[in-house]
Amino acid sequence: MKNILKKLGISSWEDWLYATATCLIAIYILSIWVFTLMDIIGKHLDYSSRFILFDANIQFSYLLLLCIVIMYGSVFIWIFMGFASFFYRKKPDKIKTSETIPVVVLIPAHNEEGVIKNILFDLLNQHYKKMEIVVVAHNCTDKTAEIARSVLDSRIHVIEFHSATSGKALALNYGLKYIIGNKLGEVIAQFDTDNRFHDPLLFNRVLSYFDDQNVDVIQGTLYTSNTYDSLLSFLQEVEYNVFSCISWQGRDALKLPCFLAGTGIFIRTSILEEVDGWSNSLVEDFELFTRLTLRKKKIIYADNVVIYDEKPITWSAVMKQRSRWVKGHLCVTRDNIHKFGNWLDYLYRLSPLAVFAWWISNFIYIYYFLTGQMSVLNVSGVIWVGWSLLFLLFMIATTWKKRGFKRTLVLPIYWLFGFHWMLVSLYSFGVRSWAETKTIHYGKIVT
Repeated sequence: MKNILKKLGISSWEDWLYATATCLIAIYILSIWVFTLMDIIGKHLDYSSRFILFDANIQFSYLLLLCIVIMYGSVFIWIFMGFASFFYRKKPDKIKTSETIPVVVLIPAHNEEGVIKNILFDLLNQHYKKMEIVVVAHNCTDKTAEIARSVLDSRIHVIEFHSATSGKALALNYGLKYIIGNKLGEVIAQFDTDNRFHDPLLFNRVLSYFDDQNVDVIQGTLYTSNTYDSLLSFLQEVEYNVFSCISWQGRDALKLPCFLAGTGIFIRTSILEEVDGWSNSLVEDFELFTRLTLRKKKIIYADNVVIYDEKPITWSAVMKQRSRWVKGHLCVTRDNIHKFGNWLDYLYRLSPLAVFAWWISNFIYIYYFLTGQMSVLNVSGVIWVGWSLLFLLFMIATTWKKRGFKRTLVLPIYWLFGFHWMLVSLYSFGVRSWAETKTIHYGKIVT
C-alpha cells in the first residue's frame, strides 16, 4: 500500500490534503460544466426550491466583468499560440564541426550532492571540448563542492559562495562575475544540477545557431528524466509536452522570442553583461526573459537541443515549486506593468491573474446563488463550454502529434491533475523566499 501511495505522489499528510483538494475542485468544476451543458441542450434545471441563506440585492457586476475578461484573455493566449503551433517548422539539424566559439557552462548548486556528479560526467562526454565548467556551490551544507572537485578535469572550476540571503540568481551572478573576470567564454550555457544529456553532440548542435550574429539566446527543449518515478512526474511530462509545444513552437511560428525555462539556456556573455546579469527574483528565468524581450533581443527555440530534467514526485513538492513560479510571475508582472512590449507578451504577463479571477468569480456566483439573485452579467454557457472543448481539442491534437495516440488516453487524468493550479494560486500567498520553496533533486548517483 505504501508503495502504491508513493507512486501516486503521496508520502505525507500534506500530499493527502493537496491530492484530495485537487480532486474536489475538479469534481466541482465538472459538475458545473455538466449542468451548463444540460442547460444548453435544453435540459433546464429547476432552481425554484433551492436553499436561500438570506435575501440580498447587491451585485458585483464590474468586478465580475473584470474577472471574466482576465480569464478568457488567458485562455485566448493559449488558443492563439496553439493555432500558431500547427504552422511550426522544425529547425535544420546543423552540427558545428569547428570549435571556434569558447563556451562556459554555469551551474548554480545548493545542496546537490546527489546529482552534481551526473551532470559533470555528461558534460565531459560532450564532443565539443572548447568548454569550461563553473560550479557555484551556494550556501551548501552538504558535500556538493567536495563531490564536484572529485571529478578531475582542468576545465572544471568549483567556487564556493556564501551569502546572507538565498536565491538562484545570486549564485548565477557570482558565477557570471567569475566568468567575466577570467574571460572564460563568449557563450554561457546555464543548467541546473539535475539536468542530463544523452546527446554527445548537444553543444555542437546549439553552437551552430550562434553562427548567426543576430541570435542572442537559445532555449533548448526539455524532457523529463524521471518520468515513471511517480504519477505526478509522468503527468508533468504530459503537461510539458502540451504546453511547451504550444508556447515554444507557437511563438516561434509567430516570430516571437522563445520563453526561457530556467535551464537549458545558452546566451552570449556580452548580452548578460549588457543587462547586468540576473535579478534575484523568485523566477529569475521569466524576469530575464521579460527584460530581454523589452530590449528586443532575439531568443530562438532549438528543438534539436534536448535536455532532460528531474520533476518533483510528490504533491507537496509540486505545490512548493509552482507556488514560487506563480508568486514570482506576479512580482515580475507588478514590476513591469507599465512596460508594454508586444501585446501577446503583455497579456501573458497578466495570465496568472486568471486563476485568482476564477476564485473571485466563483465566490461571487456562490453568493448570488445563496442570496436568491441572478447575475445581471453572465457569460453564455455556450461560450464557456465551446472554449473549454476547443482547448481540450488543442491538447489532444498536440499530444497526438508529439507522442502518438496512446498518450492522448491519459489526458483525462492530466485534466484532473491540472486543477492543482487552483490550489497553487492560494499557496503562493505564503511564499516568502526562494530557499523555502527550492526543489529537492534526488537523481541516481554516478560512481
